[in-house]
Amino acid sequence: MKGPEDDPNAELWEKVAAVQDRRIQGRTPVEALLDDAVELVTLARAPRYDGCQARLCAYDQLISVYEALDPVGYAPEIATTASELREEASPSMTCWFCLGLSVARSARLSGDFAKARRVLDEARAEIRMKTYADLYYGARLAAERVRLAHAEQDARAAEAAFAQLRRFVELDRDACRGRPELASRVADDEELERELAVLVELAKGEPAAAHRAYEAGCAKDAPNPGRLLIQHELLEALLAAPGAVEPDPVPALLDDMRRFTEAQGYPRDAAKVALAEIAWCRARGGDEAPARSRLEAALPKTRAEDLRLRARELGLAVDAPGAP
Repeated sequence: MKGPEDDPNAELWEKVAAVQDRRIQGRTPVEALLDDAVELVTLARAPRYDGCQARLCAYDQLISVYEALDPVGYAPEIATTASELREEASPSMTCWFCLGLSVARSARLSGDFAKARRVLDEARAEIRMKTYADLYYGARLAAERVRLAHAEQDARAAEAAFAQLRRFVELDRDACRGRPELASRVADDEELERELAVLVELAKGEPAAAHRAYEAGCAKDAPNPGRLLIQHELLEALLAAPGAVEPDPVPALLDDMRRFTEAQGYPRDAAKVALAEIAWCRARGGDEAPARSRLEAALPKTRAEDLRLRARELGLAVDAPGAP
């Protein structure tokens, strides 16, 4: 049997795993990972890695770092990297679905909803419902459909996509039954279902119902990037509807989000949380100085023109983007 030292692609696989582990575990601020991820892709482009799956995973890691830094500001880089990946990937490879999700997510966050729908349709057409991977990625494509419907405030589409998500989760749960090695995958599916239930209520314009879904579902889940995205949307809805939920859940929500973004080193998310906290402090007469300090530290690390515009609307002076 060949060992890892006999695998000509072992070095690249190890470097891919190292970047992925540091990104997921949050041991390194995400902006510090950007140079490593770019260097990883440069290594992966070497001719000796032609046809190697690890090359595609390297591209996917770079896309993930761009998304964690600022998915809107880095949309051009995400599109370029995804195009390069698409040239080498095929629908028979699981990374094809990762690619589709990345492109659709970037299009949604950039406001190009038509492109997001088209990419999701293309990826969904490749799901054959025959393998574990089909069910796993089918659930994640349906989840992105829910997010897209929420962005468009289309309650009917959100409910339809959520029903599809639940069906995929149910099928995946049945397929994994009796397979203890797949238990964590089922847990991921169920966590995703709990998170997206909140977005469905928000798409229906029901912040109180969304907060109940959050408390009943993902509030007690371990902090993670998916949960953070749901918290951002819930927070925005609660700030727009003061008094919809009493006692006011915003302070506890802000505190939870602040601790996670600081631990992970997500500058865009940290800036969004700080802006939300400033708005809440002004509405409730609180001290906004700590939030302003956090905003001043995070915003220059992003390309977030949308957040700079929001800061200006709040009467805050902001600098030009400092992100590479």
